Amino acid sequence: MAKEFSFAKVFFSFTLMSKNEWVGFSYIEVWQNREFVSNSGLIVSPAFRKCGIAKAIKEKIFDLSRQRFPNAKVFSITTGLAVMKMNAKLGFETVTFNEITKEKKFWKGSKS
Repeated sequence: MAKEFSFAKVFFSFTLMSKNEWVGFSYIEVWQNREFVSNSGLIVSPAFRKCGIAKAIKEKIFDLSRQRFPNAKVFSITTGLAVMKMNAKLGFETVTFNEITKEKKFWKGSKS
């Protein structure tokens, strides 16, 4: 009989490489017993910026979030205008902080 495990936190990363050169990165963290999934840490190498890589990574990390955690609420916190615009184009809705995870570890990590 298979045993069901409940993880407090799950972490996946997505790194894009081209000819052994780092292109971009993002990661997924799961919060509050898989009720919330954050897509964070979107970074694109300066050599690959302004050519659609950020959008491609963002779409891939969102698709991976939906595949792995289909019932979770997916969110992305940013203060960067470019990412805010991209999130809006990809269908992310602006919500208030009280609408996302209440997990103390998340908020402690967000202070930095």
